[in-house]
Amino acid sequence: AHCVANEWLSQKEFIYLSQMHLTGLSNTCIDNPTNVEKAVLVDSILEFLKTDTVLFYGAEPPALLEIQKKKWSPIINWFNQRYGVSVTPTLDISPPPLSEEDHDRLHKHLMSYNLNAVQGISFGVDAIKSLILGLAVVDRRLTVNQAVELSRLELLYQTDHWGSVEWAHDIEMHDTTSRLAASSIFTYYHCIANTKREKNIQA
Repeated sequence: AHCVANEWLSQKEFIYLSQMHLTGLSNTCIDNPTNVEKAVLVDSILEFLKTDTVLFYGAEPPALLEIQKKKWSPIINWFNQRYGVSVTPTLDISPPPLSEEDHDRLHKHLMSYNLNAVQGISFGVDAIKSLILGLAVVDRRLTVNQAVELSRLELLYQTDHWGSVEWAHDIEMHDTTSRLAASSIFTYYHCIANTKREKNIQA
């Protein structure tokens, strides 16, 4: 509630709802305008693995490939160990293979969250186009800033070599960061609420 209130307090002459991500997430969860079921939302989140940012290595130029291996491989290895799966990156446009067993294991994990938390996870995964990075933030393996940096690795490599369009690239980076931060906060507090509710029921 304090976070949502701060979003409203930050509005001055005009109200920019597009910048109020926690308010938007709250409204989505309260109204559920599309009547989405949790299992359907989880399936849509898992679809991101087919195009996950950190699973598509670029063979050219070689220097970029080395950076991707150095930066992305550790988080992919963590993801596989954390969730007991065997996801591997690809060097072409073919989607990375995902066994039915791995799919079911990830599906079961995401279903363990309540619907509001899943909405938060979905919002964050969509912001950085990566389920792996999104769950790394949820699990506190990465900070929001670290995850955003990893999701923009190729762009950062290109801008280091060719320069950046300051206003465009900066706005994109700040928008992605704010969206992922809102997702992290929203998911975290709904996980806490769910844990407290379960403890009260057990008591």
